[in-house]
Amino acid sequence: MGTPDDTKKTVAVIVTLNNDGSYDKLFTTVQQKSIDGTKVEVYECTSFYIDKLIDAFNGNCHDAISARMMNSIK
Repeated sequence: MGTPDDTKKTVAVIVTLNNDGSYDKLFTTVQQKSIDGTKVEVYECTSFYIDKLIDAFNGNCHDAISARMMNSIK
């Protein structure tokens, strides 16, 4: 997905959950567009990450990725 551009404002966050098959490739292979100066962030995880994701939404991030995602959602 490349390096996030921190100079742009995040206007949408997509979080997909899958364990083998889903439409996730649509979000990661097709550029998610937004107006100039903004960005859409895409995160993909398996169902094994759901507990950590719930913790992150409750303010207890376990890793840098979940912390970044929660900051973007704010």
